[in-house]
Amino acid sequence: MKTLQSNFYIYSTEGIHQLRLTGNLKLPVAFSSVTETYGALSTKSVAEYDGRHFVVGKNDIYSFTGNPADIKSLCDNRTRVYFYNKLNPVIIDKTFVLANHRENEIWINYPTGSSTTNVCDEALIYNYR
Repeated sequence: MKTLQSNFYIYSTEGIHQLRLTGNLKLPVAFSSVTETYGALSTKSVAEYDGRHFVVGKNDIYSFTGNPADIKSLCDNRTRVYFYNKLNPVIIDKTFVLANHRENEIWINYPTGSSTTNVCDEALIYNYR
């Protein structure tokens, strides 16, 4: 779950949901589905930058601004194929992202190959400037 523009967004592998405060005492929060097409690869595969989320999903690496119509892929086909072919599917949940705001970068850290050592041994770096 990550905040964005005063709302909470809950990422699952199959979708994105929004949780927001209503100001109504009888129904203090509202929960709604944003999209069932995009989601997050793991619990640590979402980072915030420039008022948007950087997300590693199960099929794409994309940015999300709170509106499903504004979801934008951040990698070309070559990078996408490289990443998903190298990613170890057995320990996919070890994938995590780190925001290095000082250098305007997001680091995707992930395990490769067929090893089960629970180690992220490779990183892709996205420079958002």
